[in-house]
Order: sequence, then C-alpha cells, then structure tokens
Amino acid sequence: TLAPVHYQIGMVAAELGRTQEAVAALETAAELRPDSPEVLSALALVVAPSRPLDAQRHLTRALELATSSGAAEVAHVHETAARVALLVGDDDAAAQVLEEAAAVVSKQGLPMEGLQLALAQALMDLERPVEAEAAFRAELKEFPRSVAAYAGLATVFHASGKTPEALQSVD
Repeated sequence: TLAPVHYQIGMVAAELGRTQEAVAALETAAELRPDSPEVLSALALVVAPSRPLDAQRHLTRALELATSSGAAEVAHVHETAARVALLVGDDDAAAQVLEEAAAVVSKQGLPMEGLQLALAQALMDLERPVEAEAAFRAELKEFPRSVAAYAGLATVFHASGKTPEALQSVD
C-alpha cells in the first residue's frame, strides 16, 4: 500500500515547514490507513496550530486505536497529545497528558526515551522546578547518557539558585 509513502512525504514536508503539503500527504495516508494511530498522531501534530479541534479529533481516534496495540503505542499518542497542547499554548494540559503517558509506560515497565524529558520541560514552563527535577532524574535513571536530561537538570538547579549543583550536573 502507498500509506507509508504518503506518511513519509508528510513527515518530510512538515519538517521543511511545508504545512499544506504535509497535511495533504498525511490526510491521504490516513484515508489509506484509517487504523493507524501513528498516522493520525502525526496528522494531529501538523494540523494543531491552525485546526486544534481537528487535531483533538485525530488524537481521540488515535488513542482509541492505540489501546489495542499496547502500552507503548498509547504512550506515544499521549506524548503527541502533549506536544499538541504545547503548540496551542496549554502547558497545564501538556503536563497532565505527559504524566498520564509516564504512568502508562511505568506500569508496563517499558521505558520511552524522551518522555520524562518532555514532562520535565513542560513542568519547567509551569514553574514547577521540584517536579521537573524529579522528571529529569527519572529520564536519567532509564537513559543515563541523555545529554538533554543533564542539561535540563542543570537548568533546574540554576533557576533554583543551586549553582554548585548545576555545575556538578554538567561535569
């Protein structure tokens, strides 16, 4: 089937900032594979800035489909929903969705690189540094080589006035 081709065209077009082409390609992929949470999640992310209600509709359907695919797919849809929330400026919703995704992943024992990192960054935007620090540390526990998590931890320490800890975390 041509769905993967349209999906890739959509992803590349989105990366290049060619939103209309990305939407068209991803909509075609969604028509060809209406059972794909991955395609619907990508489409939601691309249409979110201009059509937030459509994005939410795509995410709702993606989550319905992901439930039968397993915890990792559910967590991925939650992560995309958080990214959509951040795009439309709803940091509280983003943090809530990421917390839900982290709970799903934790319950299944399937670490997902970048999930705790995204949660930590959303918590930082909400000025909740203690919780952000915990999320950065959770990311580092599962992925100890994550440069972004170390940098985020240093940012938390610096913002909290803990300069020695900030310097130590980047060493």
